[in-house]
Amino acid sequence: MMVFSEFAALITLTAIEIVLGIDNIIFISILSGRLPQEQQNKARFIGLF
Repeated sequence: MMVFSEFAALITLTAIEIVLGIDNIIFISILSGRLPQEQQNKARFIGLF
């Protein structure tokens, strides 16, 4: 049976993963926005892959 501290750790790690994932998406969007228009979609695809 999972005790409260293990459940809290799972919730905390899940929240951190979500925040870092959003941070990565923002970073990729900013960097790919500086590229020429024809290269932006390719850069976003590679960055998310």
